[in-house]
Amino acid sequence: MKEVPEFIKWRDKKVLIPSEKIIAAAVNEIPKGTTISQAELRARLALGHCADMTCPVTTARLIKQLGNAIPLERLILSKTLSEALRKQGVLDG
Repeated sequence: MKEVPEFIKWRDKKVLIPSEKIIAAAVNEIPKGTTISQAELRARLALGHCADMTCPVTTARLIKQLGNAIPLERLILSKTLSEALRKQGVLDG
């Protein structure tokens, strides 16, 4: 079952409020060996969910939360955040 995203209206804009699953899936889609900024990630999420923008505060908080869920030794041994999240069982695949 696909998760239904949450939206709010702010200054006449449709704002995506991403969940942890939405952020984790977006991180998983980043090709191995590449990086993107949080602004680019938010833009991709907004476009993919037919929103005008993605909440920057929620996005930053969830990225930090996902990163903190990974034991330091596993993060050091992993080449990418998505690889570490997969090893931790946060991401599928």
